[in-house]
Amino acid sequence: MPTELEKKYPNIVKWIKDDGWIELGGSPYEGGAAKAFDEGGCVFEGKPRYSSLDAMLKDVDAGIRHWLEENREGLDD
Repeated sequence: MPTELEKKYPNIVKWIKDDGWIELGGSPYEGGAAKAFDEGGCVFEGKPRYSSLDAMLKDVDAGIRHWLEENREGLDD
């Protein structure tokens, strides 16, 4: 049975389990406050600032989903 985190951010969970890692936080002078990486480098960079952690995680989840759709066939949902 999926956890609440898996229900709310399924693409982040899949990404961390199967593909790479994410970084949250950082300096507004270094680009996005949220980034997703795989062995090839950064695949998603979010906005410099977010109104909440939930907003940040939703953006990362959507960014990873978009990257997977563009770069992979046969997504598992």
